[in-house]
Amino acid sequence: MNGDGRYGSVALPNGSFQRAAASSWPGIAILETVMVFAVALSIRIIDQAGLPPHPDDLLHLYAARSYLDHGTLSIFSGVYLRSADFTYLVAASLKVFGDTLLAARLPALVCGAGIVACAYAWLRSNVGRGPALIAASMLAIMAPALDVSVLIRFYTLQSLLFLSGAILIYGVVTAAKPSWRSLPAALLAILLLAEAARLQIVSAVGILGLLTWAALVTGWRLRERLSWRARLAALGLLLLSAALVGFVALETGILGRMWELYRAAVLWAEPERNNYKYYYHELTRSFGLLMDLLPFAAVVAFLFYPLPALFCATLLFVGIIVHSFAGMKLIRYMSYLLPLLACLWAMAAWPLLTFVGDRAAALVRRRAPRAARLARAGICCFAALLVFKAVPVFERPARALILPNADRVRDSRDQSWMLARDQLRPLVRRADVLVVDDDLLADYHVARPDIVLSKTRLLENTPPDEFTRDFRTGTPTISNDASVRTLLACFRNGVILTYEPFLEWLPPETLTFLAANARRLDPAPSLTGYAWDEPRGEPPASCDAVRQLVAPTATMRHAAP
Repeated sequence: MNGDGRYGSVALPNGSFQRAAASSWPGIAILETVMVFAVALSIRIIDQAGLPPHPDDLLHLYAARSYLDHGTLSIFSGVYLRSADFTYLVAASLKVFGDTLLAARLPALVCGAGIVACAYAWLRSNVGRGPALIAASMLAIMAPALDVSVLIRFYTLQSLLFLSGAILIYGVVTAAKPSWRSLPAALLAILLLAEAARLQIVSAVGILGLLTWAALVTGWRLRERLSWRARLAALGLLLLSAALVGFVALETGILGRMWELYRAAVLWAEPERNNYKYYYHELTRSFGLLMDLLPFAAVVAFLFYPLPALFCATLLFVGIIVHSFAGMKLIRYMSYLLPLLACLWAMAAWPLLTFVGDRAAALVRRRAPRAARLARAGICCFAALLVFKAVPVFERPARALILPNADRVRDSRDQSWMLARDQLRPLVRRADVLVVDDDLLADYHVARPDIVLSKTRLLENTPPDEFTRDFRTGTPTISNDASVRTLLACFRNGVILTYEPFLEWLPPETLTFLAANARRLDPAPSLTGYAWDEPRGEPPASCDAVRQLVAPTATMRHAAP
């Protein structure tokens, strides 16, 4: 950007709104960014207090403990290699701060706070302190941002890597005069984006949005430097290259495999696979009017801050559209794009707040000149309170942080196992076989199980045969009616525990058989099960092999104090 408010040949507003804060002493910017990071980290540490582990947390937690104890990423008799770099960070945190949930969550918490600081630093440098503070405030207390920060998972690390890489690309593309000095930043950006994609493949969607934005800006920048013939030739060459790449990908089967991967969905995600409005409904439910008015916010932001607004809007809208047609859908899968939503709204809100604040200050100044500044501050505070109260994505965290007894359970399975563990421990330790839908949750709260009853887990095995061991934990896995009947015939007594909504994935004949041959257990809300005290049916020839499968874990469970 040039000093007269122009970027290349593109005229930009050159008013107070476009003035960046980068002209101030850099030390102030660094100090402010550190303070933003500290506040965001403090909020996340408070938010995680008292929360039981999410089921997905235990994968990295158990693998990190194994790495510290044995130097391997083992979970029981399996191996968990996904996002091993993040597991090493968790292990390092456990080694330094002790084996606690807070220590295990610390890498994700730090990365989550780093996202807030990174967004603040970028907006402060390119837009101004006011919008940067608004965006940082939104990200600091935004429910989806807090939820992924509490998870002992790689989502915040992926988001931080993606945001950092995207910001570096922004600096390279918007440089007034491209030069070789931009090469290190471009290379670092590529490395960061590649690592983000390695941690979570959905980062490729964000990279697609980034390339779209870069193409738009570069094309606009070059439009007056090239003649219409040169522009037409460049467009033709671009289309021809795209067609050639598409043809090669189609002929080699790469395009087909990419489409299958894009549209694939595991069993639990199958109901939403073709729900193309999933993210719109989820974001609208969470953000309310902020989502409904997002196009309006994008237009307002573009009028005052064209380049940063186009950057955020392109990545955000391309991301929402592409994610909506993917097979796998969860709000956390696009959590890496939420900082862009906060930045976009901040760039739209600041000019509006400034305009309203100036009008209010002018009215107040006529009667009480000294209260003019208070009028501006009052307008900002009122707007913040209104948003935090009216928008669910901010109201829930604010209530949870203020009210110590607020319900802060993220997943009902956590709460169910926690409530039932004292009741279940004596029962499961006497059982000859313990069957659960989640072996890590059961082990964390009660005791190590012998069998996993889960069609989703079984379908992830290779091959997906009954009683094959889960590749992550090594626990034998079953899903069909014959396997359940085999367990009740082969063991004198046993217990089956499952999350109640998961019962719909069991065959109807299995539920009928269990209802007739075992007593129902309801140890906690949403946690149900069955127990039997004598064999049911004629033992099949496979009983000896099944008993050998469960013998090691059953022996350990019986010996537990």
